[in-house]
Amino acid sequence: MEDIFNMFDISFTDQDQVLAVLLSICVCLFVIFSCLGLNREYERSVVFRLGRVLPVKGPGVFWKWPILDRVEHVDLRTVTEALQTQETVSKDGVSVAVNAVMWYRAADPQKIVLNAATGTGQSSKLQRLRFGMPLARASSTSCLRSEARSTVPCLPC
Repeated sequence: MEDIFNMFDISFTDQDQVLAVLLSICVCLFVIFSCLGLNREYERSVVFRLGRVLPVKGPGVFWKWPILDRVEHVDLRTVTEALQTQETVSKDGVSVAVNAVMWYRAADPQKIVLNAATGTGQSSKLQRLRFGMPLARASSTSCLRSEARSTVPCLPC
């Protein structure tokens, strides 16, 4: 090995060799830690390897390839979102103001990532679609008789 270095007039001191070893150890540690993924208890990860979906990774540490894998994290906690006050007219022509809170929870992380678009702007669309229709079919007396915390049934979009 020294013949190769002597052939090109390359000489290494002990300090250069120690620096090279430390640099190679740092690079190896960086590569190893970039291959590890970590999920909290309430998170799941959907991993795409070269565009193909792999099984969902649960809580804890999991292995991923830095260049080949793309990881999408899904939060399984219940998300609540206060919706804007909406006014609608009931079946008998009375104006009704509705204050609502929308909540949802991801049940299947793989279906969420594969079938749903990003969540930006989706709640306002959901609000317009779901809250106006049931109230437009109700009469004002049925709205007054209902409880303050009634739930609006989910209608298919």
